[in-house]
Amino acid sequence: MRKLALLALPLLLLPRPALAEGHRKPAELYLALGFGDAVCGDERPDSSCAVEGGTAVALGGGYRFHPSWLVGLELGGFAFGVRDEWRGQLEDPATDVAFSSSYIAPFARWYWFRKGVTDPYLMAGFGFGSVTGEAENDDARYTYTSRGMVYLLGIGVEWQVAEIFRLGPQLLGILHVGSEICEDAPGSVEVCRDPGRDEYGDREGAALPYRLVLSGTFTLGR
Repeated sequence: MRKLALLALPLLLLPRPALAEGHRKPAELYLALGFGDAVCGDERPDSSCAVEGGTAVALGGGYRFHPSWLVGLELGGFAFGVRDEWRGQLEDPATDVAFSSSYIAPFARWYWFRKGVTDPYLMAGFGFGSVTGEAENDDARYTYTSRGMVYLLGIGVEWQVAEIFRLGPQLLGILHVGSEICEDAPGSVEVCRDPGRDEYGDREGAALPYRLVLSGTFTLGR
């Protein structure tokens, strides 16, 4: 019996016809995890850029109504690291600082190939998101939040590694355009206002996070 199982094992590992032909199932659910960062002008000697590196995660799903087209919805977020140069400007070195970003956005994907185990694509979408900064020490807590529209643009590729599972990398950028800035300072209620201009003349509330992630996709249906 054991010998029979060993002889059958190579047959189980061989690609099934659907896998070999790259059959496209209509429904998809995916989880992406990897590196995240943001473009924020840290090349300036007196840069006010606070973030450096971090992690990115996304959860989404969609419907592939055509072999080359998919529409879906994605929920994603970033947890950024804090630049040491920026942290050194704080009056209280014990201050705990955190920066994050989150969004929800419908999107569309265009897949280059209709068949095969390799599945490259372009992705674009838009939705709503926020960028948040928090500073806290033993005495007080301050929160800054920029809310507004987000615009997604990315490229990726996945390989059909099993009949219902694809795996591959993705590079995606997200333009966040804040339309409302809210600040919650110690001893006062949250105050919201329209974005203005900073000391460099740049618009407040704008951010450009990007990510390089590994995405795993489960496919459903026939």
